[in-house]
Amino acid sequence: MQIKTSKLFKITLIIILMAATLCVSSYWYFHSFISYTPFSQKESREILSNPYCGFYHINGYTPGEHSAEYAAFWADDIVTHADMPFVLLEINLKNFKNRDLDDNSLSEISAIFDTYKKAHFSLIVRFLYDWDGNAPLTEPRSIKRIMSHMSSLSSVISKNTDTIYLIQGIFTGDCGEMHNTRFGDSSHITRLMNHLYSLTPPEIFLSVRTPAQLRTIIKSFDPVNESESYKGSLSSRLGLFNDGMLGNSFDCGTYDDSPLLHNNDYTQKGTRKEELEYQNKLCLYVPNGGEAVLDNPLNDIENAIPALKTMHVSYLNEDHDTNVIAKWKSSVYEGNDIFHGFSGYNYIKAHLGYRYVLKNSTFDKDTHTLKCVISNTGFAPCYRPLKLKLVIRDMTTLETADISTDFDTRSLLPDKDGIVSFPLDIRKIFNTNTMSGKTEYTLSLSLYDEATRQPVYFANTVKNPDCSIPCGRLAY
Repeated sequence: MQIKTSKLFKITLIIILMAATLCVSSYWYFHSFISYTPFSQKESREILSNPYCGFYHINGYTPGEHSAEYAAFWADDIVTHADMPFVLLEINLKNFKNRDLDDNSLSEISAIFDTYKKAHFSLIVRFLYDWDGNAPLTEPRSIKRIMSHMSSLSSVISKNTDTIYLIQGIFTGDCGEMHNTRFGDSSHITRLMNHLYSLTPPEIFLSVRTPAQLRTIIKSFDPVNESESYKGSLSSRLGLFNDGMLGNSFDCGTYDDSPLLHNNDYTQKGTRKEELEYQNKLCLYVPNGGEAVLDNPLNDIENAIPALKTMHVSYLNEDHDTNVIAKWKSSVYEGNDIFHGFSGYNYIKAHLGYRYVLKNSTFDKDTHTLKCVISNTGFAPCYRPLKLKLVIRDMTTLETADISTDFDTRSLLPDKDGIVSFPLDIRKIFNTNTMSGKTEYTLSLSLYDEATRQPVYFANTVKNPDCSIPCGRLAY
């Protein structure tokens, strides 16, 4: 009995020693023979076309005069001939100054949204009653009528969350810009914006014409910050549209010449310096854009670029002001970077909104983790989350696998680096024993916008055919 016990002990000991040897060998193998070769990464001078940013054109439609079929045809013609999938859609409700929106008009608007959605467009939407600078003549006399129009449109808006990026204004004022209107005081703008906020999905941003109007509505001098951002509150959804941008030292009534008093009067306009500082903080978390107007030294290229960067501008009108756009096209960017010699227009076009560059990548053998450093060289963040994933390709079998991450791309702020980590156990991913022979894998980063169902391009010099960016080669 004692002999049998001794043999069993020896056999058990041998098994344990063999297992330990195998573990040590495996550890030694995987740490001695794993190699990672990162690819060299450089930023290109390419002007990218990505969702939610860039130059835009204005499309205007007046419901109540045609059928839904006509509206769809109208939108389809625009989509077919568009040079960019990003527009400001203005819906003029002047025909309903004295009545509620009817089913036909709502069908027209719905047909237009559907057409843009099918074409994967992202829309800035502005509902208004005036295109001619005579808002008091064409907008309703009662605020209840405007609120009724908002309520009637809520269902159509909610069905198009993917394509409607933001809504400008509260339907009032000349050209929908919230001035020259009987509804321009603090009580009216607060009531109308709160009503619009209550009716629209949290994914859609809202915006007002001036920082003073924004502060009046949220009743605070403090801009939204990182801890409050993207929570769905009104303050976390409310941005700016500035159609007097760089027009003069006051941005055509956007700013004032008196400093803010920081008392209970939120209707105050600050100085240009104060308001630029305010936007520099605010627009890290909510969008800003509009029109550069009135050719003057403030919008000369050497002054315009720092201002657009400070305001974190994502979008600008391609067609107005034509004199300013022409000046930018004829000017030359003299900066000490890869864009030296570009026209001012092309430099601005390349940097409106976000611009992601993969800077480098490293692989940690001990933790089997790939780390990618991504920089944002644009003027602004992307305010909607994008889907980031790592694509792994077995170079022997050509089999691929994806690894997703919960990294929030909205945290990639301008001129900042973000580090994204991917746990990378190849044996588990491909369910294989790599000790049977050395295998190489290529690793690539891919970005995708689920709302518009469009790829998002990196600004790297080298891209894969599927728009992803090659990070490096991993060998086992």
